[in-house]
Amino acid sequence: MAELTVFGLSKPGEIWGALEYSPDGRWIAAGYTGGRLQLWAVDTSGGVFRAEPSVSLPHAHTDHIMTADFSANSQYLATGGWDGVARIWRVAPLTLTLVGEPLDHTAYVYSVEFSPDDAYLATGARDQRVRLWDMTMLPDTPEIPDAVLAGHTDLIWAVAFSPDGSYVASNSWDRSIRRYLVEFSDVWKMAEAYLEGEK
Repeated sequence: MAELTVFGLSKPGEIWGALEYSPDGRWIAAGYTGGRLQLWAVDTSGGVFRAEPSVSLPHAHTDHIMTADFSANSQYLATGGWDGVARIWRVAPLTLTLVGEPLDHTAYVYSVEFSPDDAYLATGARDQRVRLWDMTMLPDTPEIPDAVLAGHTDLIWAVAFSPDGSYVASNSWDRSIRRYLVEFSDVWKMAEAYLEGEK
């Protein structure tokens, strides 16, 4: 077991709202209350875990960052927060570059997740909706989501894709979990997913 090294503690008055490890093992990202985003470069050579501060963006969001997720290829990082937007960042040594336009919502964003093939980003928010965004044109981002999925009656706390990317699930303060089709090849199933979701 590698030795654990404590690093980069939050600044006075800050707490971590989001923490994410990149799939390739090279990066750890943390989002904080107040909107700061921090990226660390991970080094495990010699069997010792080390993480060196790489980038700190004090105003990545204008309010608390609540969620973060790396793309499967580790090239992009999505973040969401209480400022009502999700943002996409290009990840590189010593830089986090904002790409495209913010993905707008009507309320706090609590959850973001890339699909396993990086084709979509799912976002869940306080407005009781799951949104699916086309990520195939990155670094350009879409102006509107591909789908806005209803069914919940309270804020959405988390979203997650199935391993094959065919479904996205969400859970909510309404005490339900719902599952939606991602590729709407069947018009009847599209209507079911949009209007009701699947409990």
